Amino acid sequence: MYLPIKRLILLLCFLTIVSSAFSKEADESKKIRITFSGFVRNDIFYDSRQTTASREGYFNFFPKPVEYDVAGKDINDQSRLTMLSISTRLNGNISGPEVFGAKSSALFEADFFGHSETDINGFRLRHAITKLNWKKAELMIGQYWNPMFLTECLPGTVSFNMGAPFHPFARNPQVRFTYKPGGFEFMLAALSQRDYASNGPNGPSAEYLRNSGIPELQLKLYYQKNNPETNTEFLAGAGAGYKMIQPLLFQEFTSSGFPFITYHGKTVEKISGKSFHFFLKASGQKHSVRTQFIYGENLHDVLMLGGYAVKNLSYPWFTTNVLWKYTPIRTASGWLSYHFNLNKFEPGVFAGYTKNLGSAEKVEFIIPEIHFFGRGFNIDYVYRIAPRLFYNNGAVKFGAEVEHTAAAYGSTWDNNLKVLNSEEVSNTRVLFTVTYFF
Repeated sequence: MYLPIKRLILLLCFLTIVSSAFSKEADESKKIRITFSGFVRNDIFYDSRQTTASREGYFNFFPKPVEYDVAGKDINDQSRLTMLSISTRLNGNISGPEVFGAKSSALFEADFFGHSETDINGFRLRHAITKLNWKKAELMIGQYWNPMFLTECLPGTVSFNMGAPFHPFARNPQVRFTYKPGGFEFMLAALSQRDYASNGPNGPSAEYLRNSGIPELQLKLYYQKNNPETNTEFLAGAGAGYKMIQPLLFQEFTSSGFPFITYHGKTVEKISGKSFHFFLKASGQKHSVRTQFIYGENLHDVLMLGGYAVKNLSYPWFTTNVLWKYTPIRTASGWLSYHFNLNKFEPGVFAGYTKNLGSAEKVEFIIPEIHFFGRGFNIDYVYRIAPRLFYNNGAVKFGAEVEHTAAAYGSTWDNNLKVLNSEEVSNTRVLFTVTYFF
């Protein structure tokens, strides 16, 4: 705990000195200005059941399945209470001189969420971007939200999960270009992976996308109209993406003749996935409605259901080996968020549903626990309803939410890996937060 705080203090001192030095420049157009902001957040939450989640249950997905002990008791039917402050955050907004006729700016953001379960409270990077803004165009390079995460149309939940696994959630190193002719905006992005990665034989890793040799591609088109006089906003848009990964560089196999010889054979087998999403936002002085619908393949890296599986095992005539060919698992999801503004009080509700659609191709042979790489291979569907209430009092914001999530688990599959004979289990989370903004 000591070292991260010490490094943070040293970083703040250094940036303050740099900012002060630049502010003494005689030429105003060449000044670089740094503004710090952020918040301190404390969360207290109670779960009626054990859940599949990250960071000691903080980032919640869905309840764990029924798991019986030798006496026939459900091990996961156990409540728990947690208190954490790991989402406390620091932002640095930087503005500078013109570059190529564009306004230049940068942003970095970090929190204490940690890089893994063993690094909770660790100081980690969230965003780090550089932007160039022309009159109708913007170029952004760095680590930022995945384009499927809608910064312009967020669910607005109290929970830090922002509606996952119904709403895509990921940050990616990327190069993003946005063109803004009038009320329309067109965005094209090329993405890599880092903290949010595809799953595979070696666990979640960015190496699978890197080994494919091409970035993930995302495009988005939307129309936005704001009326300051009536304080109304309308937003509608759609997006699409394409991603290709290579799970393995080589596979081991053994010759069928005597003497048996083990080979390390190179493989070039890849798996691709497409995604499509549509979104809508309509807001007035008091009311706001936001929604998004997603259909995609291999969406594990954006914290949704799905992934991919081995569709068949081939056996060349000179081996008795495993040569894997893959098929993506499809996911459909939708969510709706309603928000009501009563000055200091802001009630609202979130509802989401996601469905495991299985594979478009028939699978010849698979052991799901071994040959499935993703999230929720034994889940048919998940739904959630979460009423919430915010209270704003100056720099302090209080939040309360009741998040009821149900997941339908099954133990058998058809030839397209659709889950059969599923039964629901549910969890109710009661969440309370206090956030101090600075």
